[in-house]
Amino acid sequence: IAPFWDATEENRPFFMRVVLPYQNEKWEELYQVAEAWVNKEPQSTEAHYYLGVASDKLGRAQQAKTEFAQVLKLHPQHPATLFALGLMANKEGNQPELERLKVAIKEIDADMLDTLNDTINPKPQNDK
Repeated sequence: IAPFWDATEENRPFFMRVVLPYQNEKWEELYQVAEAWVNKEPQSTEAHYYLGVASDKLGRAQQAKTEFAQVLKLHPQHPATLFALGLMANKEGNQPELERLKVAIKEIDADMLDTLNDTINPKPQNDK
């Protein structure tokens, strides 16, 4: 029997099938894989996370928020989800939500909070 990593793409575990579309920013493909994953494993935190990411990148903000809410229901301190929601709150100009998320992120990982802050407010590069 061949190991699962040598299986054809459609027979690989979902956690492997989301990697390339995610890395290559193929959001529609990621959406399709993640949606199938959620349908097969509705209690999978990562399935909902990837569906949320794909939804956000495809401009489906409300669906992304719904998926991210499900992630936080299953795993209340899911760092990547809090980070993604922070970016969404910033994009929407929702300062109270952004501040709430920053507090939650700081409790988990102060370095991640620094990364979020740097992403939201990039420092100018010095041309020397």
